[in-house]
Amino acid sequence: MRSARSITAVLAAAGLALTLSACSSSNDTAADNTAYCASSASLQTEINDLRTMVATGTATLNQVNDQRHEVQTAYAKAYSDAADLTASVKVAIEGANRAFEAALDAIPNDATVNEAELAYRSAVAAYDTAIDAIRVQVGC
Repeated sequence: MRSARSITAVLAAAGLALTLSACSSSNDTAADNTAYCASSASLQTEINDLRTMVATGTATLNQVNDQRHEVQTAYAKAYSDAADLTASVKVAIEGANRAFEAALDAIPNDATVNEAELAYRSAVAAYDTAIDAIRVQVGC
C-alpha cells in the first residue's frame, strides 16, 4: 500500500490544480449553478457518510464498498448537473473524482477497513476539500 503521505500529497496537488482550474465564467446561469450546488451537496453528504463509516471502525469492507458506490452515484448526478457549467468546472469535478478513486484503488484488496483507515481518511478529506473549492467557484 502506498503510504498515506504519498496519497495525501498526490490528492493535495490534485486539489490545488482543481481549485485553480475551477473558475466559472459569468456565462453560468443561476439555474445551472443551483442544480450543481444541490447535487454536489448530496455528494458531500455521501462523502461524509463514508468518512464516518470508516472512522467508527465498525463497518465491514462490504459496507464501505457499498458506500463508495453511493459516492459514485452522487458524483454521477453532480457531474450531470454540471453539464451546462464551464468546461473547466467539469474538468475539475472529473479530476477530483479520479483522484479520489485512484487513492482508494491504491489500497490493497486484502486490507481491512482498520488497516486502510488512514488512506480512506486522506482520500475523503482531499475529495471533500476539492468539492468545497469547486462549490465556492460556482457560487454555492
